[in-house]
Amino acid sequence: MNKSIVFSHIRKTSIKHFLLPIIPLGLAFFLLAFLPFKEVFYPIEVSSSQEAIEQFHNGANYVIVNPEKIYYSGYDIMKGDTVDGVYYYDIASDSKCFFYYLDEAKGNIIEAGKNTGIFVKFEKSDGLFENMLELLSSTIDWDYNDLEKITVKEIMVQADNQIWKYQLTFAAILFIIVYCGCMFLSNMIYAIVPVLHPAIRRVKRYNKYKSYKAMSEDLDYQVVTDILEAGGMYITEKYFINLGAFYVDIIPLNEIVFVYEHSKIRNFSNLHFKISYTLNVKGKKKFRCACPGKSKEDIDIIQQYFIDNMPNILVGYSDENRKATIENIKNRKKKER
Repeated sequence: MNKSIVFSHIRKTSIKHFLLPIIPLGLAFFLLAFLPFKEVFYPIEVSSSQEAIEQFHNGANYVIVNPEKIYYSGYDIMKGDTVDGVYYYDIASDSKCFFYYLDEAKGNIIEAGKNTGIFVKFEKSDGLFENMLELLSSTIDWDYNDLEKITVKEIMVQADNQIWKYQLTFAAILFIIVYCGCMFLSNMIYAIVPVLHPAIRRVKRYNKYKSYKAMSEDLDYQVVTDILEAGGMYITEKYFINLGAFYVDIIPLNEIVFVYEHSKIRNFSNLHFKISYTLNVKGKKKFRCACPGKSKEDIDIIQQYFIDNMPNILVGYSDENRKATIENIKNRKKKER
């Protein structure tokens, strides 16, 4: 045989699998580039409100600012009965007025000191801020229009409570990149070198084939001369082989101890219900597989063969069969020690 049936199927399924993570990988790299992780984790530090606004105009979204002195405005923003935030202001030497929105009041005056920088993000003023500004002008006996003219429209909002969200998002993105990257690389390797596929390596160790070529020829012979075939599942002289749409599984028949069907109802937009069937095959020495996307008829054919021809294999899910399978595997391990 010039073209290996089993190895060719491994290549096809591996190509499908290494294409799957491309979209989540692309999305993860997009978020990594789009979200301001560098600014949040390594923010620019400035020593005045004016410098902070200059950094905003240069494209910064987050900075640590350590103003010389800021004053409590006397106005808080409430959410129900709790304080959501408080306004502080800073009037620079050039008569510009800058506003801070902090999580809580920290006295009438906050002065600069060591390690007292405020981590802030920039937000545009809104109608609520304009109302506060009008009330503040009355409190400090300023004309509202004069105060409004010198007030910088960007508010510096304390953002300490947002750092953990970025840390969690960054960790999730890294996990997606590592997981999908490993999935992409491993399946690309299996597509190029199918002998490295886990199913092949497991069978090679079990039957101690002299070479991968000899194993490939034997597996193909088993498939071609199968005893029974149903829905891509083959029962051969030596093996149960599943050549599924996305998976390849090979289990020696004399290792199988438990076979059962699992069904699941899928709901499509509350309009259409479909039952999906999976054949689960459990064996000794960590041989096991799930064969999803099979028809009820195909699964019944396979199960009936085991019932009729291999009475030592438990067929059908029940607590009794599950416990017997666990006990069977434990006893096998004891004998091998």
